Amino acid sequence: MIYSTYIYLLKELEGNEVETIPGVSSYSAAASRLNIPIAEGSQNFTVISSHDIQEIGKILDLFDSVVLMKVSRNYDDIVKLLKEKGFKGYLVIRCGHDNEKFAMTLKNI
Repeated sequence: MIYSTYIYLLKELEGNEVETIPGVSSYSAAASRLNIPIAEGSQNFTVISSHDIQEIGKILDLFDSVVLMKVSRNYDDIVKLLKEKGFKGYLVIRCGHDNEKFAMTLKNI
């Protein structure tokens, strides 16, 4: 489980018998929905939380591809940083839901 709201529910249910069924990670589903690879060949990638904008800047210098989770809190700063570092950016909100939204470029965000 990675950055999943389910983790909070699981903690609340501690002491009860719960079966966790593995699924597709949200970032993998989003990449599939956009029909873009996260990484290919020898490229390295990482998945990080978006709570610390300075940490994001450091990570962008280390990896070819970076998946940023939970971007809403620092959204404008993240978009600015991605542009400064020359990264392409994509946004997917509520992937797989009826009210799913996505943008293919930072200009559309």
